[in-house]
Amino acid sequence: RGAAGQRVFSLPSKLRQHFMVVECKQRLLALCAFLRQRAVPSSRECKVIVFVSCVAEVKFLQHILARAVLPSQWIEADGDRACDPDDSDDEGAGPGGDGPHHLLNLPVLSLHGDMVQGERTKTFFAFTAARRAVLVCTDVAARGLDFPRVDWIVQYDAPTDVEEYVHRCGRTARMTTEGDALLLLMPHEDKYLHTLGSHGLRLSLLPPDSLRMVAKQGGGGKSRDRGEGLENYLALQRWAEDVVATCPTAGDLAMDAYTAFIRAYSTHSKENKKIFHPKALHLGHVAASFGLREAPKKIKMAQRRRHSDKDAAHKARFHRDKGKRKGEGGDG
Repeated sequence: RGAAGQRVFSLPSKLRQHFMVVECKQRLLALCAFLRQRAVPSSRECKVIVFVSCVAEVKFLQHILARAVLPSQWIEADGDRACDPDDSDDEGAGPGGDGPHHLLNLPVLSLHGDMVQGERTKTFFAFTAARRAVLVCTDVAARGLDFPRVDWIVQYDAPTDVEEYVHRCGRTARMTTEGDALLLLMPHEDKYLHTLGSHGLRLSLLPPDSLRMVAKQGGGGKSRDRGEGLENYLALQRWAEDVVATCPTAGDLAMDAYTAFIRAYSTHSKENKKIFHPKALHLGHVAASFGLREAPKKIKMAQRRRHSDKDAAHKARFHRDKGKRKGEGGDG
């Protein structure tokens, strides 16, 4: 134990730990840009596990990442496609697959506690066998599952305690291999680095500005205007917002994830409660991080209407089935 009686954790020597401080409303954009950087070129091995705090977030991120396309500004600026049209192998098939301008040219899989065992097993073997894939998951994958050759761990949501941080990181740099782990933090969460440090965990900074290189300007990649470069970078956020606004499935998943994220934020350990307190969240910015343009109050009202409609439909179906069974009994 350390001088203050804190438990000191030891991680593999070949594990490199990083952190990045990202504005709340740009969290989704930062994740997409980070994964994009690691996914190209398509010849590079790329296995990434993304940890989030709740099932609803897994479902939302898997849906968005598997369908994300390059904004026109990124295509024009970068002159590159996420997928190689001459690549005949099937690793790009399925989610995140073989479209010419997908953001990621690899499968995006999901793993969470609501899946039946058969689905979990299928996902486990698919990710294990893949050379290139992203796995979005809850902490159900943080312990007991041994995935080979994982290049990066991304803790998109901070863990509820330090021990969970260590278990998540432990999915990479296994045996004698090297690996990297990235912790994404919002500005008000950066004090968590002191908590990790008190447990013997040291992280190095990855500057968020480095992510903008995925949308670099044309003309040899040199940005002619900083403001224009930022606008190009933000184009993917606008794409996500358009999808959430126009696709009912994406919109429902986004609202569910937004609600679940706020609920999960209150479950942090007592040690970290002062850092991860729900009152520290700007709910409008949290909504933006799920591609939602509506104000939080409108989201709450929409959620109530959805659940009310679902309950009404369930009751109607129950009474309809009950009447049908009665009719069949009377015929007998």
